[in-house]
Amino acid sequence: GGFSSARTLTVDATAPTASTIVSPVELQNVSGVVVINVSASDATAGIAAVEIWRNNTLLANLTSSPYQYNWLTTSEPNQPFALVARAIDKASNTLNSSTINVTVDNLPGAPVITRPTAGQNVSGTITVDVVVSESNVQKVQLLDDGAVSLTNSSPAATTSFGWNTLNVADGSHTLSAKVTDYANNTNTSTGVSVTVDNLAPQTAEITSPANNT
Repeated sequence: GGFSSARTLTVDATAPTASTIVSPVELQNVSGVVVINVSASDATAGIAAVEIWRNNTLLANLTSSPYQYNWLTTSEPNQPFALVARAIDKASNTLNSSTINVTVDNLPGAPVITRPTAGQNVSGTITVDVVVSESNVQKVQLLDDGAVSLTNSSPAATTSFGWNTLNVADGSHTLSAKVTDYANNTNTSTGVSVTVDNLAPQTAEITSPANNT
């Protein structure tokens, strides 16, 4: 029998030469959409993929440069996270980046008071409607002139309060709503000024002409 032609094989047991998270940076506070940028290279076989891990959970598997991932932090709890990038070359050798520690810190969206309206005269017990834009809110509070008047710990998209104006003095009052998320971040609505008027009109009396004249 004959001999087959010789083949040259390249054995690559060397890890990629670089795997670095360029951004975000160590100890950064992040919010909204964060672009995670990774620099990766391999001197022998080339990079096949870059994985991005968040607290040991795979976020992304990127197979082409630039190695970027848009991380939507609003779907995460407000807390610290550890980010690691893993470069994988075409021979399946891997190299992990240094860990980048970041803290997700998203303020809840500001609530909006839709009822009553600014400038309205109110009396008795009125309904105050607050529209809440976030789902991760643990409580909504109604403030009267900056002081907490009522609290709802099971808020809905529209949270309603029954505000008894008989418990406050007649005159101008500024109502606002404050939301608190599960990381104890807060946001407060724009104030709505109303006038409380619970006093009955004074008795009208005819002073002239005199009676029987």
